[in-house]
Amino acid sequence: MDKAIWLMLDSRNVGGIESHVGQLAKALHKRGYDVWVVFWKLYDSEHPLRSELQQRGVKTLLLGGSPWRFIRAVRRCKPRIVHTHGYKAGLVGRFLSWCGGASVVSSYHAGETPTGRVWLYDWLDRQSAYLCQARIAVSEQIASRLPCSAMVIDNFVQAAEPATNEIAGDQQIAFVGRLSVEKAPERILKIAEQLPQQTFHLYGDGPLLSDLQSKAPDNVVFHGKVDDMSQCWPAIELLLIPSRAEGLPMVALEAMAHGASVIASPLGGLPSLLKDVDGCCLIDGDNTYGWAAAIDDYQQLSESQKQPLAEQAKAKVERAYSTTAILPLFESIYAKVSRT
Repeated sequence: MDKAIWLMLDSRNVGGIESHVGQLAKALHKRGYDVWVVFWKLYDSEHPLRSELQQRGVKTLLLGGSPWRFIRAVRRCKPRIVHTHGYKAGLVGRFLSWCGGASVVSSYHAGETPTGRVWLYDWLDRQSAYLCQARIAVSEQIASRLPCSAMVIDNFVQAAEPATNEIAGDQQIAFVGRLSVEKAPERILKIAEQLPQQTFHLYGDGPLLSDLQSKAPDNVVFHGKVDDMSQCWPAIELLLIPSRAEGLPMVALEAMAHGASVIASPLGGLPSLLKDVDGCCLIDGDNTYGWAAAIDDYQQLSESQKQPLAEQAKAKVERAYSTTAILPLFESIYAKVSRT
């Protein structure tokens, strides 16, 4: 493909969409594509994803929140494909890309149903999906909410590193994500109250932070916003995802790629991800007693018993959720769209 691919997003910080875009951009760049990550607007002096991509040699573009700058950039750079991620990037990309003749691919990531003004944006994003040349959803559940057909492509991460012979000591039980209603972090506090002998680690920031801190028992540790989790994953052996809504969370893939087991609510693409992986399980988010029992069972295992579980988690991601497994699906869509 001789013309550029733009991966476009509107981002304030690093979350699941940003992790996905980063993985996709780096994989396409490594495969030799002329890929650009396009930020609708910078909300701070710099964005962690932009800095990381530039260090990897991936080109980035800032639009400053200006439709006219977007149109001028499309006409000047003439990207063959604008691949949007998130509702604002999707709406802007679909309505403006035609000015420069670019084909539009839109990915739908959000499993939750938003409220307030965001509900309207989300509804417009989904209802305008027919304006895309191709649509991608990260789970069947998300695809079913669109008014037209979409291809389901799982999130993916870099393949796991070769397995080590042992699991490091003092491993963590952790929640990683936005501290918001849809992620249900308050359920972690209820679980922690039932297991006072265990320490629970919460990585992330969000609107519920202050309330959670005021109610948390002494065995909960808040780490706050972490822009780069790469240094934290090796310390986590059990990831908890008690969400009320999910697509296919990148944190689950990243944790498993590092050998962590996952306990999660049965939502979105999580049942397929955790199927047939010993040490991982699905439990209804409101069943905090069930969560506590599962965590306690896991912690009763010896290090030698946990090691095969870590290998299974890594193998599942490498087999079905790695760059090797997933990137060809994106390439097939790009190739098809570029011919239209």
